[in-house]
Amino acid sequence: MYPSSSIKRRLEVDQGFPPGGGKNTAPPGIAAERQDQLSEEYKNIQAAEHYPPLNVYSNRIDSYSVYDPQQPPGTGSIIVPDCLDFRQSSVSLVPRLPPNFVLNGTLLHPGGDTDNFSQAWRYPYFTLPEVPQVVPHQRGGVISHNVAEKCRKTWNQLRTDAVRFIAHGTAEFVPQSLYKPYTAADRERYIEQAVLSEPIIFMMEQPFEWGIPLNDALKGDMYRLLDKDEPVFEDCGPSVSVRISWPGYAPFHRSIPSRDFSKVKAPITKGKLAKNLANTAQRFIKKMSEKAMEDEADPRWKVGWQHIQAEDLILVSLHHVSKGSWQPQFRMRRSIG
Repeated sequence: MYPSSSIKRRLEVDQGFPPGGGKNTAPPGIAAERQDQLSEEYKNIQAAEHYPPLNVYSNRIDSYSVYDPQQPPGTGSIIVPDCLDFRQSSVSLVPRLPPNFVLNGTLLHPGGDTDNFSQAWRYPYFTLPEVPQVVPHQRGGVISHNVAEKCRKTWNQLRTDAVRFIAHGTAEFVPQSLYKPYTAADRERYIEQAVLSEPIIFMMEQPFEWGIPLNDALKGDMYRLLDKDEPVFEDCGPSVSVRISWPGYAPFHRSIPSRDFSKVKAPITKGKLAKNLANTAQRFIKKMSEKAMEDEADPRWKVGWQHIQAEDLILVSLHHVSKGSWQPQFRMRRSIG
């Protein structure tokens, strides 16, 4: 049931009525236009009770209320029903948003801040499934974003988009599981409360494609890599942890420097990062080639001599999966049996 009684109470307060009824003592500053607007809102609220809410995942407004009777008239929030589709409904059931709400493209966030995700999460190259949210400017009214879920969707979406730009190799990605801290407390601290950056995508030219072969990166052959001199990890500490969750093997991690001290202290470049990641993958393969795969693991993904080696891989992207941790995505350069 749509909470029409709450909106009715708002209407009464804005018009000068005490909540629940009473004499009209509307202050002279309230314009008739404002009263008409609230009346129209209330009619829409009543009409909403006759229509079932539309459960459309990509056009969803989360339900909550931060209405405060002490706020000046016209500054309270609008109470919105759960899963009400405000884009596809043939009837306008949602009142106009008041000035203290901000709609910002893919994400809605308070006061121009990004609330857990940097603005770079609105990708120039591909789009995420939109989950619109209404978030007020005022403090204490922020809806918590499920950062881990957004990371997972980004991880999967990149694979879908990357296969559109293949000039060499296959469209098969190494089916890694996405890294996450072991305990719930650590997941809350290092993922949900972290500010995560956009993925770093390794794009090549002549011909254009997504992904640099690891054997090129190991040799320092970067002439095709776009933006190879672009600095990365500008907002990170002196090092970051690279995570690899290869199927059939224990999780692997290695720290790599995020700063270049060869001349002056500065963030490393994308080209240097590609080489560091290639070295990390090579170390992982060397270490795991001496170990047996886990029980019931797919033998196609075995690494080492006469199996998958570094030169069989293409580095497509690097994802910020938790505070201080990044995980690369690899595409296969050759088909595996």
